[in-house]
Amino acid sequence: MAAFTNEEHADIMMAHGRADGNARVARRIYEERFPNRRLPSRNTFQNMYRRLCETGNVQNNETRRVVVRHNVRIDEQILRLFEEDAPLDFYVWGRAKELVYATEVQNVEDLRERIEAAFQKIQQEMLLNTTTVEIRYRCRACIANGGRQCEQLL
Repeated sequence: MAAFTNEEHADIMMAHGRADGNARVARRIYEERFPNRRLPSRNTFQNMYRRLCETGNVQNNETRRVVVRHNVRIDEQILRLFEEDAPLDFYVWGRAKELVYATEVQNVEDLRERIEAAFQKIQQEMLLNTTTVEIRYRCRACIANGGRQCEQLL
């Protein structure tokens, strides 16, 4: 079903207010006032009012998430790939799964390519974050020392 226009939303809320929150009466008021428009259901009046109270917005802006189905066999293969490596911290493992499973994995080769790409990206992100933190730390030390040499403060 197509979304209502902003003008229709305003008129639906106006009818709901005139009906003192009674959706059945609001529907009748709306139908009498706007006979050439499509008629919202009673649920539309109730849901729109509830959404306005809860979120401050009458439009339903909920985005539908892509559901990614995990394949236990593929998850087991991922774990086996990392058995010999040192244990990964929770951030790295969580971020890797997020990147690998962004879309559905097609086959084992696709899985391997995604894992390699994910860890390259994580390495770049962590390096950038570490560099940024270190530069900020050094800048703060320099500022705290009045712009003079600050190596002894690091």
